[in-house]
Amino acid sequence: MIAKIRIDTPLGKQEIYLIAKDKKKVTEDDITVALQKAQAEKMTSLIISPGEIEKKSIPYLKEWRNLVKFEKVNL
Repeated sequence: MIAKIRIDTPLGKQEIYLIAKDKKKVTEDDITVALQKAQAEKMTSLIISPGEIEKKSIPYLKEWRNLVKFEKVNL
C-alpha cells in the first residue's frame, strides 16, 4: 500500500509518503524505492512492515535516516 498521510508533529503538520509492506524482510531495494518515490514528491517517507530490516540494509537506512523512517508493526 502506498499513501500520502498528514500527521501532527511538534513542528506542525507534516506530510509523509507512507509505504506499507507485508514482508518478512525489508531490503535495501525497498528502502531505495521508498526514498526515490518520496524525493519525487518532495516528502519524507515512512516504511511500515511486520518484518525486520535486513542486517546489511541497516547502514543504508542510517545513512538516509533524515528522509526514510522504518516502523515495525504487529499484525
